[in-house]
Amino acid sequence: MSSLEEWVKMDSLFALFKRCDVDDSGTLSRGELRSALVSCGMRSADVDTIYKAMDSNHDGQINYKEFVSWLHKGSAEADRLVKPIAGIGSGPKSPEEALMELMESVNEMKDAPPPEGSKRAPTLKDVFKKLDTNGSGKISMSELKAAMKSVVGYDIDADMLKDVFAMIDTQKGKKKKLKRLSEEEQQEVIEAAIEKGIEPPRFQHGIAEGDISAFLRVPHERVMYSGNDEKKRGKIVYDPHFEPSRDYEITFKEFKAAFDAAF
Repeated sequence: MSSLEEWVKMDSLFALFKRCDVDDSGTLSRGELRSALVSCGMRSADVDTIYKAMDSNHDGQINYKEFVSWLHKGSAEADRLVKPIAGIGSGPKSPEEALMELMESVNEMKDAPPPEGSKRAPTLKDVFKKLDTNGSGKISMSELKAAMKSVVGYDIDADMLKDVFAMIDTQKGKKKKLKRLSEEEQQEVIEAAIEKGIEPPRFQHGIAEGDISAFLRVPHERVMYSGNDEKKRGKIVYDPHFEPSRDYEITFKEFKAAFDAAF
């Protein structure tokens, strides 16, 4: 770790102090520190303890050196503040660690006191809506990236971000492996099976039971639409190799499942 003197000279830490010092007085009041800590997901109830720990000369205000000295000593709260500062903090070493840090931060946001003017404490749904910046009802990859930086404090690399996203986005796309065959197509499959001396497959509402590729007259496994509807002609109605893919969107249900799994 760098020395305290080196930390004091860091422009990034001075910029952080200036952002907290809303009235530009050169010192931090209890209210200014409270706003900074709560915005990072910390509990408002912990502010008094942290303020006393920072105020080493007990004059009732926090100057820049006291601020940096407290950060340099290190604590869970100090780490939360310095994470966003370039060059400080090593960041998560694995996607699992990054996901856990995200969920811990989400939990702290959920447990924060009610916003000013509100009697209702934040819920997990409220936190989700805050991370869903475009209000779509789902969290995209870019929104998760922004959340990792603003809520957790780390701008993780693209590969780790994809891994974290995949760990939450467990729901598959709603594409179906089988599609209904027309009566004409069903009859073709049945006739082909009879010709081969194989028991014809059964159909439920136009959907074959099992793999029908062995009953096809054509030399490929995919079934293409060959009915009278010009718009459907040439489209795949059956693909035995189809694998549903991720929808690349995190729903609240997926978000809640990841949160519950973390705790």
